[in-house]
Amino acid sequence: MINLKPILASQFPDYRSYFVSDYSQELIQNYAYSATTATEIAATDLEQSFPNGISTNQHQLMCITHAQDDSWLGYLWYSTNTDTSVTFIYDLYVAPEFRSLGYGSLSLAQLEHQVKQQGISEVKLRVAYSNHQALELYKRMGFNITGYNMSKKLK
Repeated sequence: MINLKPILASQFPDYRSYFVSDYSQELIQNYAYSATTATEIAATDLEQSFPNGISTNQHQLMCITHAQDDSWLGYLWYSTNTDTSVTFIYDLYVAPEFRSLGYGSLSLAQLEHQVKQQGISEVKLRVAYSNHQALELYKRMGFNITGYNMSKKLK
């Protein structure tokens, strides 16, 4: 029902725009960064992971598309470390109009199938505390909570 297709170079600017905006909002909400600082951090994180655009061996950035008509549904960014047999999901984004229709679950299931065939034995991720919908998706898909990020602002 879905395909995971490598993102094209022409699609990367759209992903960058979405990611920097989305991640900076998470940083503002969860860490109380200023908008300027949050935007700088988000942009820097993306640039460090993709210094040559989409041409990288370590990180994979995929478009989630509908299998029937190849229409775009979202993005999946992950990295696999074969030495530790771990895949880490950096970002799973399903466009708002396609949420709660099973596309997130299908994307995770397809990724799990692909990496398992490569000998990967574990998938990890981090989910923002405020992202309740994503947390519930990951729990349904069998992910376990392994810790909590905590912070305290000193005045």
